[in-house]
Amino acid sequence: MKKLIYKTIVHLYTMRKKYTNIAIPEELAKYIDDYVKKSKLGFRSRAEFAIEAIRQKLKK
Repeated sequence: MKKLIYKTIVHLYTMRKKYTNIAIPEELAKYIDDYVKKSKLGFRSRAEFAIEAIRQKLKK
């Protein structure tokens, strides 16, 4: 049982996503923050919004 728990913890730890930072103009960041707060689309943060926007752009 302990071995299974250990393997599960190691697996979850190694599955964590790696992130990098991007810079956006402060005015755009404020606009995104306002949109996220007012939106009913379920975004919880500026980062979630940016990730989805980038995904959508790359699909085109």
